[in-house]
Amino acid sequence: MPVIEADFLSLLQFSEDLFWKADRAGQIQTVVNSEKFNPAIKAGEIITAFVSCRDESSRDWDRFLEAFENLEKADALRIYLTGTRGLIPVEATFAPVYDGKVCVGFQGCFRDIRELVRSEHRHQLAEDRFQTLFEASPSLISITNISDKIYEDVNPAFCDFHEKPKSQFIAQQSLGMSDRVKTNVYKDTSEALLHGKKIEPKRVEIIKGDGCLRQLLSIPTLIEFEEGPRLMVISTDITSELELQKSNGILRATLESMHHGVSLYDEDLVLILSNNRCLDLLDLPKDMGKAGTPFEDFMRYNAERGEYGPGDVEELVRERVELAKEFKSHRFDRVRPDGTVVEVEGHYVPGVGFISTYMDITERVQAEQEVRESERRLREIVDSLPFAFSLWDQEGRRVLGNSIWKDWYPEFYDLMPEIGGHFKDLVRNFVKYGLVDPMPTDIEGFVNERYESLWKEEQSDQQYQKYGDRWLHVINKVMPSGYVATIRIDVTDQRLQEEKLRQAQKMEAVGQLTGGVAHDFNNILSVIMGNIDIIEELNKEAAEQCRPRLNAINRAANRGAELTQQLLSFSRKLELRPVVTNLNAVIDNMSMLLRSTMGESVKLEFTQDPELWECLIDQGQLDNSLLNLCINARDAMSGAGRFCMWTKNIHLREKYFPHENEVVSGDYVKLTVADSGSGIQESHLKQVFEPFFTTKEVGKGSGLGLSMVFGFVRQSGGHIAVRSKVGAGTRFEIFLPRYVA
Repeated sequence: MPVIEADFLSLLQFSEDLFWKADRAGQIQTVVNSEKFNPAIKAGEIITAFVSCRDESSRDWDRFLEAFENLEKADALRIYLTGTRGLIPVEATFAPVYDGKVCVGFQGCFRDIRELVRSEHRHQLAEDRFQTLFEASPSLISITNISDKIYEDVNPAFCDFHEKPKSQFIAQQSLGMSDRVKTNVYKDTSEALLHGKKIEPKRVEIIKGDGCLRQLLSIPTLIEFEEGPRLMVISTDITSELELQKSNGILRATLESMHHGVSLYDEDLVLILSNNRCLDLLDLPKDMGKAGTPFEDFMRYNAERGEYGPGDVEELVRERVELAKEFKSHRFDRVRPDGTVVEVEGHYVPGVGFISTYMDITERVQAEQEVRESERRLREIVDSLPFAFSLWDQEGRRVLGNSIWKDWYPEFYDLMPEIGGHFKDLVRNFVKYGLVDPMPTDIEGFVNERYESLWKEEQSDQQYQKYGDRWLHVINKVMPSGYVATIRIDVTDQRLQEEKLRQAQKMEAVGQLTGGVAHDFNNILSVIMGNIDIIEELNKEAAEQCRPRLNAINRAANRGAELTQQLLSFSRKLELRPVVTNLNAVIDNMSMLLRSTMGESVKLEFTQDPELWECLIDQGQLDNSLLNLCINARDAMSGAGRFCMWTKNIHLREKYFPHENEVVSGDYVKLTVADSGSGIQESHLKQVFEPFFTTKEVGKGSGLGLSMVFGFVRQSGGHIAVRSKVGAGTRFEIFLPRYVA
């Protein structure tokens, strides 16, 4: 390529190509027409920074880089140039420039080949589409060289039909010239096509390799290739179709003998066949049963006589024709104006059409309506029952029942099997969802045991079984038919109320017993302590000799007195000295003691309501209660964790306290004490306030600490609640009445 000179720049600008000149490092010195590609390509830039590669041009890209590195000439390399709107395919040509024997740089041009690439892509796409259709077509397709009558290509369907691989056809003489084809496909066909004549489809009889005679419908046509036209023959095996035509007579006779009406439409919604029973059931004229009648004519006939109700006839027809074009299987009952009910069932058969059957079911529908009405009334009765009811057949399958289980256990929507489900599945679901415990038997043994008990009605009305958190009264009744009716009555509220009443009565009884014992025990302790004082006064010398024993007796008596005070506190018979108190001030005064009691490893948090109401309480007893709760929390946390106390004003609206079996309302000062300790088992929560009940090891707790707190709160007119979860800590909530002067 000649060196680009300044005198030729104006001439080169008329070209659509990009011309450039660069030094050996690729830095551009001169560039022409860069604005037609990318204005950023200018003097001072590196030319290689604007070129790149794509997968289809990787070889040319490697050659481009190699030529640039080795100072070699490169011709017509396809690469990509960075344009303002993406990559531009270009044909790159460049050569080194020498000054004497020294290479001083490169000069070259990039030719825009976008149109060429698009053309190649379109051509390749056309070839790919043809090849795809050729390979996927179910028809037999062959391409033959007109001059020598040999196959150049055949498709898979052609090979499958002849049961031979493609290799046995390529470059072999066409079957159209062999004795296996009784009708010569090539007779005058090629010449006629070359002269532009239209060739009608030909019916061809061909003997397959297995000796069977098949009928083909062949369509010859010319297709253009670079080497010249080729004959393409597209054939369809119509043997089955012809055989079907032969059997139409038998089919017609069979259809006319059927009690059902039958119609068959092709995929263009044109009637192929129908029997007279179909026309009679639908009250259609005989001429509408002729093959070739459009489906649209049937719809218009019915619409005009009012079969589809009021409305524009053409609109009614259009809606039904559009729906039929979807070829969706259907089954419905059609009520004709005279009251006749016709069951219509239709199915799409690929390659055949849409077949529909019609049957008069008027009597059956009337009987079913009567049964449904009876079932509806029975269902209303069953659904209105306030208890769970199910009817099981002799095989243990559910035939009737209500859905009250879903109200009882909404989180287990599939707990009760649907109609037809088995009783054993119900029991398995109880186990699966943890509503019953099959221990100690295995699950299937438990299931079988419950299933067998279903038939033992003599004891069923005395059974009370627990399912999750509900108690149910179980009643089974074996019917004369062998069916079993099961009734489950929810008695949870009744049992809870009974349990709450028993707990309250027990606490009250324990309180009365504790108070009496405490008073008697206190009198005994008074005698013991009084006699010790008398001994010390009467014989001081002997008392000094027995001082260790007297001191031990004194300590034991004092400890007994403390226990007596705690028992009296629980029984609410302790003499209190209430004063108007602000809980915030009490907590502030005790904070140092609480911190020293809890230890450095426990994080203490105190949150106080600055507007806290006052209450009327015995401060000494409150101090003891807080200290008891603090020590319990420390032991539960094993000396490390988080201990919180916070106060707030609260108005209660019918709050229920389970340990007191009482619902209260009003203004209260709420004190919450919480820890992050090991928590209390749910089974122990009901007993935590009972005297002498403790979860601590023997010798590490008297079991009177929480009972003293309970007694103090109740004697102060307040209420206490506890919440706990194993591994997640414990929270005590104390509600003391607001003091109003």
